[in-house]
Amino acid sequence: MSTDFADFTEQTALGLWKCPDSQLILPADAPRPEWLGMRKAGIGGSDAAALMGDNHYDDGTPFFVWLDKTSDPDPDENEKRNNAMERGSMMEPIVRAKFEAKHPEIKTRRQGLHRSRKHPILLASVDCLTDDGGGAEFKTATSFSIKAWPEDWRDGACPPLYAWQAKHYMLVTGRSHWYVVALIIDTWELVVWVIERDEQELELLQVVETEFWATHVETGIAPDIDWDHYTNAEVNARFPEATEGVLKLRSD
Repeated sequence: MSTDFADFTEQTALGLWKCPDSQLILPADAPRPEWLGMRKAGIGGSDAAALMGDNHYDDGTPFFVWLDKTSDPDPDENEKRNNAMERGSMMEPIVRAKFEAKHPEIKTRRQGLHRSRKHPILLASVDCLTDDGGGAEFKTATSFSIKAWPEDWRDGACPPLYAWQAKHYMLVTGRSHWYVVALIIDTWELVVWVIERDEQELELLQVVETEFWATHVETGIAPDIDWDHYTNAEVNARFPEATEGVLKLRSD
């Protein structure tokens, strides 16, 4: 269930909602242009999997993270982001309500954008904190999109894209664990994974993200292409003058 003011006051005094490593800099209900404007202010949770080489999408490489932080998106890309944010904000209360109904023992509190106290370029768009010391990220999926999930997703294997996002949020906030909650909208099935804090993993993530920012974003120098893990989308973006025959280097 969500907390009311009295509960929140008492539980804050007990430290149930504290984020020792971050501060809230933008509330969840802030205007959408402010949210979009913060994308270039640092590394967010949706960037983590790409920087760790674990994003399966065609544009899920470090180059596209760099491009996102250092250039202005075209109008079509802006519209896509606006639509994605609108869809997420509209569906989040539904997924949250399903989660709370399934786990009435867990109270949640809506959040917003957090910034790391130690590494200010690390940002976290937190859906909710939970009163057991963790947080929650709410997702939607379809029977088609889950084909990209690990085969054993029903047995606890969280999709890497979601898992790295949760780990990034733990790194920023200092919380102990994160619930990744996905609603498969065409079957109405709710899936909940729990990502536990791993200090060695978070330390590696912090090094990768802060070094990427200092080496590539602050300097404006694009990361080298990884020819072992490149995508056609990246080749197209890097070499727009190339011929069509050259662009489609991979068929997988």
